[in-house]
Amino acid sequence: VFLGGLSQGCTAALDIYLREAMDLGLGGFVGSVGFIPGDRHGFTGASDAFKRLLVNETQGARPLWLQCATDDQWVPWERLAQPS
Repeated sequence: VFLGGLSQGCTAALDIYLREAMDLGLGGFVGSVGFIPGDRHGFTGASDAFKRLLVNETQGARPLWLQCATDDQWVPWERLAQPS
């Protein structure tokens, strides 16, 4: 089972995925026009949840597909994009 969402729903669904994927054994995430939620964006605890997911051998190897668009008026990628 994959979890996913679009635009603001993408970010909200990804927040849930980061926190619950390991407990639920989710197969991955597919999102469009969203961003990776973090503490600095008001998603308290999401940054730590993302770190825990990445170091988990099983869940960290599952796909997380996220795309964004340059013309989304509700999720402005320019303010959220950071170099990896």
